[in-house]
Amino acid sequence: MEYCALLTEWGFSDLVHSFVGAIFEQGTDDVQTAFKFAMLQHNQNVSSRKFEFQAYVDVINTADAFKLSRLICTQFSRGVFSMLGAVSPDSFDTLHSYSNTFQMPFVTPWFPEKVLAPSSGFMDYAVSMRPEYHKAIIDTVKYYGWRQIIYLYDSNDVLIYIKYWFQAPSACSAPRNDLELLKDLKKNEDVTPVIARKAINKVCGHLWYVSEELIVLSFFDDKVGNETKKKMVEALKKEGADFCPKRINVDIENIVNKNLDDFVTSLLRLQQIYQGLTPGSEIFQVQTVRRINNVSEALVFLRGIEEQSRWTNKYVVLDCSTETAKEIVVSHVRDISLGRRNYHYLLSGLISNKETIICPLLVLAMGIDTVCHRQLLESLE
Repeated sequence: MEYCALLTEWGFSDLVHSFVGAIFEQGTDDVQTAFKFAMLQHNQNVSSRKFEFQAYVDVINTADAFKLSRLICTQFSRGVFSMLGAVSPDSFDTLHSYSNTFQMPFVTPWFPEKVLAPSSGFMDYAVSMRPEYHKAIIDTVKYYGWRQIIYLYDSNDVLIYIKYWFQAPSACSAPRNDLELLKDLKKNEDVTPVIARKAINKVCGHLWYVSEELIVLSFFDDKVGNETKKKMVEALKKEGADFCPKRINVDIENIVNKNLDDFVTSLLRLQQIYQGLTPGSEIFQVQTVRRINNVSEALVFLRGIEEQSRWTNKYVVLDCSTETAKEIVVSHVRDISLGRRNYHYLLSGLISNKETIICPLLVLAMGIDTVCHRQLLESLE
């Protein structure tokens, strides 16, 4: 239904017949079903609808760039005013490029990767229906007052980001985190060149805390050594630019050899920071990080934690596939060796079943106790 709402906002409510093109990757039956249901519901609502959709639907292997390009041209020739659908990460760039070049809106349930930032100055015609949830996870953890996190994940892709992600609430550590993240990405470029390069480009667009005005927050970072801070004090004697950009440009090729003191200038700027900013403090810490390959590994790991400290509260973030996360929670409820009231789970994925869709952030903040045992099993199965 949100497809229809988005198109209405673009000013097509006065059209009697509106043609849309839909391209789906093979194996996305759930997304196709949701699309067909939304179209059917809208077109059958005779009393309130002001226009009717006619969709041209194609299901292909979108990894074939040549076939995808021909299909896009065919869709354009049909007179569609918008493209809809879900494609693989490898083919998203192709469709996204066509969308921007011909100014044809492309609506997708989610982005396989970030697209042009609003600050880039270019009009972006790709629209994602799913918001980014990483900051929401951090905000949720802060809201519930969790002080220590047990983090379980099922993909190595997260390793390079996890420590920076969970240190994000600390303004003091932000300059160091940004610089170290860039260094790690640069070092990883030979292993995964495509992913690393795209990640570097995106991070470079958000280097607010490495600017001349905010880099001095590192003086309050306990993890920055005294030698580095001494060099930063010496660097304060360097004359800064008359105009200090909010976001700096860095030499990526030499970033591995850079340190925090290389970005510090102007004693006046330090005085401005003291007067205008109150450094933050870390709200929570990552107690344990563990990669899991299946549900059994997760349960073995949780039993080990249970043996070490049975009565303390455990706050677990499950950053894994939907099915794995569901199975972990259900298996925990059924496992008599694991505690009930002192476990709290935060699931980062979309949880759904035949009757309901639970929001992307499912928080069992009340713990798993015997009262909610039956209801939990019924909702997740």
